[in-house]
Amino acid sequence: MAENKNKQSQEKLQERVEDKPKDSTTIEQWTSSVINEMDRFAMTRSMFIFAIVTFFLGNNLNLYLYFFMFCTIYMLILRFVRWWGKKWLLYMFEFCYFGITFLIVYLIFFPNEKVLWCMTYVYSTGHMAIAIILFNNQARFSSTDHISSAWLHSTPIVTVWAIRWREQLYVDAVLKKLTFDFVPESAMAITSNEERIKLLLITPTIFWVGWAAFYVLVFYIGCNSYIQDDNYKSGLDDFIAMAKTSSCIKCLVGDPTSNTKIKYLFQHFITNLISMPLSWLSYHYFAFNTVYILVLMIFLMWNASSQQNKMIEKKVEEKIAKKIKEETSSQNILSEPLNNAVKS
Repeated sequence: MAENKNKQSQEKLQERVEDKPKDSTTIEQWTSSVINEMDRFAMTRSMFIFAIVTFFLGNNLNLYLYFFMFCTIYMLILRFVRWWGKKWLLYMFEFCYFGITFLIVYLIFFPNEKVLWCMTYVYSTGHMAIAIILFNNQARFSSTDHISSAWLHSTPIVTVWAIRWREQLYVDAVLKKLTFDFVPESAMAITSNEERIKLLLITPTIFWVGWAAFYVLVFYIGCNSYIQDDNYKSGLDDFIAMAKTSSCIKCLVGDPTSNTKIKYLFQHFITNLISMPLSWLSYHYFAFNTVYILVLMIFLMWNASSQQNKMIEKKVEEKIAKKIKEETSSQNILSEPLNNAVKS
């Protein structure tokens, strides 16, 4: 949803810049120029990252994990700079940013902790992956905002998939070079119901509650003045917009404009619970986990190609309309002398 506001927000930012004296150097001028430069090289950057990521993922898990962390930090910095200029920084309090940041923390500091591993796996495969469909993400390489959202929602599930099933995916020579002290794949197996409930239900739910508490204290209370300001956009705006068009959300929360903050967290929690069975099946079955990822990747590509086709069709229609208008205008000009002669 945030990406769909990209053009409008950038136009507003440009208007604010143009209202300033041309010889003055302002923050808005700088952010506007940086955003334009990002968009100029979006396709090149996206193709390069995609090529390197797929190569490392298929050949060297160790290098893939380091490159994943580097690119994720890079994407977060891109988002911060772009959304600072657009006044969208409030989006960075959302769960997906919280989750992907903790995934990097887990990889660097706690790779041998089974409890944290299961928690990270569940939300990466569940809540964050489902967001691809909920927010209609697109793997559109020509758009910085679209490809950033696709990366932040899709790469966590791919990363934990590669770690969970590494012994089936990679040869011993690759695994011996792994510098991350992960829990052995055999020890990752969960056989008892008690352990399953603890690791795959209770712990991830506690993590979500921790984010919700942070969200209420920092976002709802600390940033309340920014939430009330229409110049600043946040996840609440997307929630209200989605609720107006989605019958599911309407049935779940009713009118989104009343008690919006409470209803937003409520639908967030329900989404978290609904996505958990997908995580549980993925954790126990390699085939399901793999097919699940393929479905998400196809969705991203299909969405991007559909949108690209619509954009091309719109440009073609505009050119045809312009050409017809020009031809009509030319005919009118040519026919004027003839009409005058007939009248005389």
